Amino acid sequence: MSLDLKRAMASSLKRIIAMKLQHKTAGLMILTGSLALLLVTVISMRINSTNILQEKYESLKAFAKELSSRMDSRLKANIAITKTLASTPLLSDSLTASNLEYSSIYPEERNKIISELNFKWMHTENTADPFIQKYLDNPAADFLKLQQVTLPGVYGEIFLTNKYGVVTASTGKLTTLAHKEKYWWESSYFNGKGRIFLDDRGFDTSAEGYGTWGCYTG
Repeated sequence: MSLDLKRAMASSLKRIIAMKLQHKTAGLMILTGSLALLLVTVISMRINSTNILQEKYESLKAFAKELSSRMDSRLKANIAITKTLASTPLLSDSLTASNLEYSSIYPEERNKIISELNFKWMHTENTADPFIQKYLDNPAADFLKLQQVTLPGVYGEIFLTNKYGVVTASTGKLTTLAHKEKYWWESSYFNGKGRIFLDDRGFDTSAEGYGTWGCYTG
């Protein structure tokens, strides 16, 4: 083989090797660039996702704070209305008369009478019955019904009990007539000292709806 031929073959081999190296380098660069782009894309997506979640969180946090503030204002307003109602002479006079009537009876006899009245109440379904109407149709009950009409949607039901837990007036027939043994009545009565008691009742079968139960003993 001539020297010129050997030199030509060597030169061609070098070019082939150089081209292969160039192709490998280009491929490696493309792969590296693609991986870098993919990594940047993933990081960017995660950052955007985190930012979106943070924005959602802040938005929900602000909404919850605003809702809480509105509920607080509404409860305070309803408490003020309840206290005003409780101080109405018509209601206080009605309670005073009922308390005097029941306090004049010996404790054992009084408890027996309350139990019998409560039993009769629970087993009398007809609201037009004179016994039921005695509590639903009297000056105090009419006044409470007027409050329902004046402030629609505020009250599910309103009723008045004496210091023995017996209903004296109501806007509708409740499940029971006697309430002394109920936790919310005891909490509001507070050993005769009286206080506001609020309770999340969930679904109240008597009021046929969801709502907050508010009691006040003054």
